[in-house]
Amino acid sequence: GLSGANEADLIEEFLAYWNPSCDGGTIRSICTAEMPSREICLLRHRLAPTGEDTILACDNSEAGRAWLTHASTPCKKEEKGWLHFLGSSFPPPDFDEQSLTRNLVESVKAHSSDADYQAFKAWLAKHGLPCTVIYCMRPPAVGSLIVFAVTFNRAFGKNKQEALKGFREQSLPPLREFAHTLRQRITRLAVDRLDWEYLLPRAGGSIELRNKTVAVVGCGSVGALLAEKLACLGVGTMRLVDNETLSTANVHRHALGVEHLGKNKATALSSVLERRFPHVTVAHKPMRVQAVLRDEPDYILNADLVCIALGDETTELWLNDYLRNRVPSIHTWVEPL
Repeated sequence: GLSGANEADLIEEFLAYWNPSCDGGTIRSICTAEMPSREICLLRHRLAPTGEDTILACDNSEAGRAWLTHASTPCKKEEKGWLHFLGSSFPPPDFDEQSLTRNLVESVKAHSSDADYQAFKAWLAKHGLPCTVIYCMRPPAVGSLIVFAVTFNRAFGKNKQEALKGFREQSLPPLREFAHTLRQRITRLAVDRLDWEYLLPRAGGSIELRNKTVAVVGCGSVGALLAEKLACLGVGTMRLVDNETLSTANVHRHALGVEHLGKNKATALSSVLERRFPHVTVAHKPMRVQAVLRDEPDYILNADLVCIALGDETTELWLNDYLRNRVPSIHTWVEPL
């Protein structure tokens, strides 16, 4: 340890040192874990079922609000934050170490590109304090990004008095105030990652499917399960088609359950998938596939793949002829037809 030989191991376990001492709690992040460093949105909302207030970090307001809508959680307040990528990694603080602004700033500056660090300073000069920053750094060994966050607090006490010399409080330059917080503590935050890049590989999915669209024709017991598994695999856009409602005879074998009895299968399944997979965009047509192809053919023909799970050999034979050489299609059945 004293020789530095195990520094890579410490970095690998960075969050084990960082997270237990997070006095600012935990935020969730759906930010795309890709460069460049940039401004992000922070949406405050109430966490069900505990009722605690928390923050969702997102690339933009539209994506974040859509995610919260799917999760049935309204946004209470929108703020701005900063997502910062580190070109190299540094060891974690000791357990229960009081992290000062100066210590973190020096580490970040030493491990950031000059362009990224100057971009942060320019953003801070515009945004001011307090501000929340999410940091992303990759460990020396191959592995997922290490993501952690801090809140840089406003100057207080003697530090504030020193910063205000020659300035009125409302005209205090943010960078001057920041310079006078270097001896103050930062507020540590843990980050729960909910972004595609983190979740999909852990579930056996593929990030490459994020930009793919799959149409599922037939949302019965087989089609509903298929749509669920396609979402698990990482398909970014699902288009559902079914004109039937869920009946009592289908409840025990269907993914929807009794709370959706009498509801259109495509409509109900769309709602369920969006709540379970907030990243996935799910559209639905509560009508026969023949009507969809007559009135809005691109809904199906512009998909990357059509999965047909109707259980009706006559309609499936017709679809097989109609879709041939237009769009890749797969027929799924529970019988040897």
